[in-house]
Amino acid sequence: MFAVNDYVFYVSTGVCRIIDTRVSKLKGMEGQACFVLQPITDPGSRLFVPMDHDDQLDNMRPLLTKEEIHRMIEEMPATESIWIANERDRSSGYFARVRSCDSREWIKVIRTLYQEKMRKKASGKALTTTDSRIMALAEKLLNEEFAFVLGIDPKDVAAYIRERIPAEVS
Repeated sequence: MFAVNDYVFYVSTGVCRIIDTRVSKLKGMEGQACFVLQPITDPGSRLFVPMDHDDQLDNMRPLLTKEEIHRMIEEMPATESIWIANERDRSSGYFARVRSCDSREWIKVIRTLYQEKMRKKASGKALTTTDSRIMALAEKLLNEEFAFVLGIDPKDVAAYIRERIPAEVS
C-alpha cells in the first residue's frame, strides 16, 4: 500500500511525505501502528495515521500522476456545475466535497463557485464569505497537489491550466 518516503495526499492537509512507520505512544493511539506524515508545507509538523483504521486511511491517497492531471485539465470544460441554492446546504455539501480527498470534486466546487462569483460580479455583488473560503481551500489543495506533481510553483497552476484549455471554453 504505502511505504516510507512515499508522497501522499492527506485530506485538508495536502501533500505529505511518509517519513516513518511506528507504534504510536500518543494518548488515545497508544500501541497502534501508524504512518508518520510530514506535510510539505509545514516540515516541522507531524501527522499520525493509524494503519488499521480504514476510516483514517480513506483520508489518505497516492498523489495523482502527471497523466491524470493532464486528463483532468482536458475534462475541466465539461465539468458539471453543482450549484446548491440553499446557503447552509451549499456550505456543508461543498465542504464535504473538499474534504473528500477527490480532486474531481474540488474542481466541481471551484468551477461552480467561480461561475457564481462571475455572475455576482456582473451585478456588483460578491460571493459570500463562506463560499469564498470554501473556494480558496479547494484551490489551495488542488494547486498544491498539481504544483508538486508537475514541478511548478503553486501560484503558476492557474496559468498552467489556462494554457491547456482553449480560451473559448475556459
